[in-house]
Amino acid sequence: MTVLDRRPVASALVAMLAASTAKPCGDNRVPPDLPQPMPPNKPGPYTVVHDIDTGDMWGAFLVAPDACADLVYQVDSVGYSPEQCRWMADASRRTLLARSASGAFQVAFPEPAYDETTAYEATTRYVTEHFYGIKVADRAFDSGGGMETEGKRPNEVFTISERYVLRVVPA
Repeated sequence: MTVLDRRPVASALVAMLAASTAKPCGDNRVPPDLPQPMPPNKPGPYTVVHDIDTGDMWGAFLVAPDACADLVYQVDSVGYSPEQCRWMADASRRTLLARSASGAFQVAFPEPAYDETTAYEATTRYVTEHFYGIKVADRAFDSGGGMETEGKRPNEVFTISERYVLRVVPA
């Protein structure tokens, strides 16, 4: 592989946030597993991951100049009260940035992969998991803003948006 694919990294990030925070996480949209309609049945907090920028790409000059990249993602932490919103932002930040005493990340980034489903004999389906041969080598906080409020009482929605850089390299 000489050019980096964003899709498996974004999918792994969404899965990592959902698993670590035990709250729904959407991929560029509100998570599909929230109760509907939202108000008056307001769900708990959730996150939404947005692809922002490919960032810098680099690699071996003649062989694979675009094999590595710093990918930028925005994580929107959403709640139906300021407290929910702050809790979700703190949980997301801990998931992405918290380190142990040894300096390793407390939450390991899953290996980016995809599933390939093939049909066999028209009745049996096999799913084969393929790995892209890339890994997230480092992650860092990029930027963040304050809390934003949308809507009017009692249907307010509170959001904190923070951006993170994921350094992706060949595995």
